[in-house]
Amino acid sequence: MLKILLDTNIYGKFVEDENNEELIERIESLKNEGKVIILNFRVVRDELRNARATNILAVYDKLTANTIHISDEKVEKLAELYFETYKKKGGIQKKDQNFMNDLRIIAFASIKGLDIICSDDMKAFHKKLAQETYNEINTKNMRRTPHLFTLSDLKRFWL
Repeated sequence: MLKILLDTNIYGKFVEDENNEELIERIESLKNEGKVIILNFRVVRDELRNARATNILAVYDKLTANTIHISDEKVEKLAELYFETYKKKGGIQKKDQNFMNDLRIIAFASIKGLDIICSDDMKAFHKKLAQETYNEINTKNMRRTPHLFTLSDLKRFWL
């Protein structure tokens, strides 16, 4: 079973573009067949709730597992370590709530041994420096960095 976390921006894209309905149905089918589980992470859910996006929350609730996971002390420490290392390597992102939430998502997924994170956020997930940072820190801590996919990647593999 593939363990996946979808970033906040992916749920927004699901709703914005009706062409994504086929992918939503495919993910729901894979979930019902026990082939994938989309983890329910409080950080992502709160971002959606704060955006007051009830139609997006409905898609989120349909696709994610019932158990909600919170950002605990391990996640916070690992996210902080990512940030410190990223800055030492010359990273330019500021320590704001959005960037730290992205680091929490990576940390949570790494701690839980997830297979895939899907995000279209290029700054936090797909920049070479960020990926090098996650891989370096995770290797030192005996963790595996999840594969980082875009929405286009999911469509290519599953449609």
